[in-house]
Amino acid sequence: MFQLWTFIVVGLTAGGAYALAAIGVVTVYRGSGVLNFGHGAIGMAGTYVFWELYHDGAATHGLRALARWPVGFAMAAGVAAGAVLGLLVYLLVMYPLRNASELARVIATLGVLLIIQNAALMMYSSETVVIPRFLGRGSFRVFGAPLRYDSAIVLGVVIVLAIALTLLFRKTRLGLSATALQSRPVAAAALGISPHPAGIITWTLGGSLAAAAGILVVPSIGLSPTQLTLLINYALAASLVGRFRNYGVAVGAALLMGIAESVMILYDVAPWIRLTTPFVVIVVALAVGGTAVPGRGFAEIRLPQVGTGRLRPAPVAVGLGAAIFLGLGLTGGWSVSVANAAIAALVSLAVVIVTGYAGQISLATYALMGIGAMLGAHAAGSWDLGYPMTIVLGTLAGGAAGWLMGLPAIRVRGIDLTVATLVFGIVIANTVFVSPTFIGNNGFNGIIVPDPSLFGLDVDPSAHPGRFTVLCLAALLLVGIGTANLRRSVAGRRLLAVRASERGAAALGISVGGVKVAAFALGGAVAGLAGSLTVFHSRTITLTDFDVFKSIFALAFTIVSGVGFVAGALYAGLISAGGPVAHLFRDLSAKIDLILAVASGLLVVQIMIQDPDGMIPMLRRQLKPVTDRARRLVPRTAGMRKAAARSEPGPVALREPAPTPEPAPTPEPAPVPESVLAPTARPDEPLLRVDGLGLRYGPVRAVDNVSLDVRPGEVVGVIGPNGAGKTSLIDTVTGFARRTGGSVHLGGADVSGWSIRRRARAGLGRTFQDLQLFSDLTVRENLLAAQDSRATAAYLSGWVRPGSDRLGGAAAQAVALLGLQEWLDSEIRVLPQGTRQLVAVARALAARPRVLCLDEPGAGLDEAEREAMSRAVRLVVQRLHLGVLLIEHNLDIVAGLCDRVVVLDFGAVVADGPPAEVLASDVVRRAYLGTGECHRKREHRLWMAGCTDDDRDGTHLTHDRTRRTGSVGRVRLGARRLRAEPPRRRRRGGGDAGQERGREDDDPDGHRRLPETRHGHRRHRRCRRRRCSPPPYAPPGRAGPRGPQRLPRADHRAEPQGGPRRAGRGPAGLPRSGGRLNVRAGSLSGGEQQMLSLARAMCRLPRVLLLDELSFGLAPVMCDRLFSGIRQFAADHGIAVAVVEQHLHYAAMVADRVVVMHQGRLALELPSSELLGRRGEIEQLYLGGPDLSGA
Repeated sequence: MFQLWTFIVVGLTAGGAYALAAIGVVTVYRGSGVLNFGHGAIGMAGTYVFWELYHDGAATHGLRALARWPVGFAMAAGVAAGAVLGLLVYLLVMYPLRNASELARVIATLGVLLIIQNAALMMYSSETVVIPRFLGRGSFRVFGAPLRYDSAIVLGVVIVLAIALTLLFRKTRLGLSATALQSRPVAAAALGISPHPAGIITWTLGGSLAAAAGILVVPSIGLSPTQLTLLINYALAASLVGRFRNYGVAVGAALLMGIAESVMILYDVAPWIRLTTPFVVIVVALAVGGTAVPGRGFAEIRLPQVGTGRLRPAPVAVGLGAAIFLGLGLTGGWSVSVANAAIAALVSLAVVIVTGYAGQISLATYALMGIGAMLGAHAAGSWDLGYPMTIVLGTLAGGAAGWLMGLPAIRVRGIDLTVATLVFGIVIANTVFVSPTFIGNNGFNGIIVPDPSLFGLDVDPSAHPGRFTVLCLAALLLVGIGTANLRRSVAGRRLLAVRASERGAAALGISVGGVKVAAFALGGAVAGLAGSLTVFHSRTITLTDFDVFKSIFALAFTIVSGVGFVAGALYAGLISAGGPVAHLFRDLSAKIDLILAVASGLLVVQIMIQDPDGMIPMLRRQLKPVTDRARRLVPRTAGMRKAAARSEPGPVALREPAPTPEPAPTPEPAPVPESVLAPTARPDEPLLRVDGLGLRYGPVRAVDNVSLDVRPGEVVGVIGPNGAGKTSLIDTVTGFARRTGGSVHLGGADVSGWSIRRRARAGLGRTFQDLQLFSDLTVRENLLAAQDSRATAAYLSGWVRPGSDRLGGAAAQAVALLGLQEWLDSEIRVLPQGTRQLVAVARALAARPRVLCLDEPGAGLDEAEREAMSRAVRLVVQRLHLGVLLIEHNLDIVAGLCDRVVVLDFGAVVADGPPAEVLASDVVRRAYLGTGECHRKREHRLWMAGCTDDDRDGTHLTHDRTRRTGSVGRVRLGARRLRAEPPRRRRRGGGDAGQERGREDDDPDGHRRLPETRHGHRRHRRCRRRRCSPPPYAPPGRAGPRGPQRLPRADHRAEPQGGPRRAGRGPAGLPRSGGRLNVRAGSLSGGEQQMLSLARAMCRLPRVLLLDELSFGLAPVMCDRLFSGIRQFAADHGIAVAVVEQHLHYAAMVADRVVVMHQGRLALELPSSELLGRRGEIEQLYLGGPDLSGA
């Protein structure tokens, strides 16, 4: 027992170093939201600085010493070097990428890793140097076990840092600002929070901690560029357990990893088990604690653009011809370089499938490639099956290993899954690739294989390099065409649906876990094929080259090239190590590979800053004007014109699209029969029955003993105040939330224990408040994803036959009813909000549900769109006899569409009956409708003159309208002009007292872009620049912070410029906020998040407040109270308010003056008292009428 305790204490030494590195990783992530893969490289650089200066370095271990400093000064210099390097990474890389996606910033850190590690390899050798202990050589006893002084120092530093940093991020203004920036950078910038203090401090501190960890651990692991860089693996694993937020958990996990390694040494556990057990335990724990589908607060990672997958024969033929010419027409190693490029391109195609199509970031692609090489080598050598079976078994082995690696993805996602794949690569490298059980008795000497021949033809690269090159190019051509076909197939739409929205895909009956596992299996098969081709290269196959670093570099190169495009994979192969580019510069230096690696790292950083989508999409955008002009000059046949018309993007405005050169119109869907899907239930039996349903979030009863039923052909409305539990009810019914009581029956079957996928396939469909559309797909592809079959064979057949993209059945009928024909080939990201709502309804109908749950389908729609949506739902209900459960705050929709209305309040049913009776009930009117009074005060100081961006045309806003100034625009706050730059660069300004402006218009006319231009989220195309600050901006929709953010307390207000903090109502004056101050914002209802967004802006006590679609998703009683409260708040504090609003009633309630926008221009301006009286003129604008600017 004493011996065990001794080894536990000894394990604290390595665990302390892991903990110190993990603290640095967590600090950088919490401060900037970046998973820094260059953390270990920064620590390595600081460690080399220390050892260069330490006085024992040169004499003992052959390193040149620039000075002979005492250990304390040398350690201080090494830590300072790490801090400076971290600061430089922030200033030169992370700051330019502050508005980029999380993936782009992560890939940029891989570029930093490439630069630092390969620069160190050029200066030092890759061999590991043994370093003696230099800090506290003595020891003392802890309960009888010896603990060295250096270990005690490390543990003390770790504990102090963990406590101090926890307090920093939880209690200080800097920490809260850093958390806000990491969670919602745009919303934090709208509040005037600058990223600089948090970024500078966290990256500087993270770099110093990385260097300190490297210095302290180097006596244990030795000094080498690669060994120290691998320290990041342990730090990432420990940080993963703490979810990159909790210092205590991360430190505890790191200490346990060190103790586990030490104890297993005591019991003589095999090295490969000792090195992999902690990682395996971590991944298993994550999978057990994960969820099959993310919750409402989960934010999908924004990934690079995806190509269409359409094959272009001319570029394919040109590229293939060039490759054949280099491989067969030139000598001197060009053939081998082309073969190497083809193999690297196959690896990149595996990355395209997993990351580009499915959105899962994998760092173990080379591990899968190594498994394919290992099985292929055994097939050719040990088992004497021949080289054809080498390719077959290698491909199958890679696919099986990919399937195994994808299993955690069923319950783990995002950055956690990225680290899990890194762990998988480490485990494979430390077990399979070094164990005699797998690689044979030759051990590290490799697997012996015979001379390669294929169907009697010698394909030895040393004897016949041209033949081997043709083999690799043929494999690349087939897999490339198959990957492009996969993008356009049923399976490809599934992959992209899961990439864009796991919740939206699950609601359509798509197996989210199955899709992700299939993506890893397909990518693994392609990587295994690439590995099997490497068997032809040498007669002795070693597996130590398939390390995790190569996987990281393959991912970085593919993303830089264009991870969503097959052409991006080909470009990545071209610039890979050993490819044609490297071969071209082979004679310049003996270290040309390292020089090119450093240059590649610089390229990675540059491309991520310039265009995170990658080289191929960037080149396409730059060449598009040239290609468009060439197409106009070349005569085209009717078939070519039709294909071009199909590829044109859809219009950007709903009523009056911008004129184009008369493209061929998209054909309307063919008529469909009235009964596409006939439910099995009889009219007198309910399709959906909910009995005593309950849902609890901790002590809160979100759904409290709710019972209702929906019959065929019936529309049941569910209304209630915000936070009443309406969305939670639909989540529980459809399986997105786990019930705590009651039951759900669908068509007589108890589905209470069914999964989301099974319920959806049984006919239980839904929409979402935040839509959950697949933004990477067009409208047509969104509908196809809903109507596609769910057969597993599609993952194989899609490689050969992409299938038809014709809409049929319920999808075609939904398009016709909702008037979406002109938008079918438009991407979701270019659609106005109202059209997106209609697409969400159409997609739900395309899945042919028996019961359809609609969650606020009228939010953000204008009157014409609301009528179209209501008419479509009613017609579908009548024709298909399905049941509808409708959540809606717009009472016109409820009264005109619903057969029965259920009222919820605090999760319980308070009324149930026909709409006329329920809406007339005094109890319902008091709880739900409410009343409100407005108070007016007429002053203002905000004006805009001729302000433009790419979507605006000389907009003017002022008390006395100024003259238009063409394309030159300016925004003035008080007496100062606002600079056309991101909002965080401006200091807070002020505004005039109490004046409020409303704007009524449809979204395509640019009302949402106008406050974004005024605030700085959009740049003016031209304007004069003077430094000033923007007004706080409350964006539309669910703008509350995600994740662990909490409702701000009333005292969390910034001091106004030029004076002490003023008292304000803040969130305490908002409805229902009193009991929610300590509730996590991500768990709030949609309406509560909308109110939180307003409260957050009000807490700043601005001079000018911009409100965008405040009524979006709010109950009438909340709207009345909020708009009345805003008027009072503005009057009390002398604040000018500009409101963008769809509803005439609320615009008239809150505003002094109203302007109506039409296609980016102010078409009408009038006092709010005249607004309702001129309703007819405004409706003309809503419905696409003439410009009334002269009225």
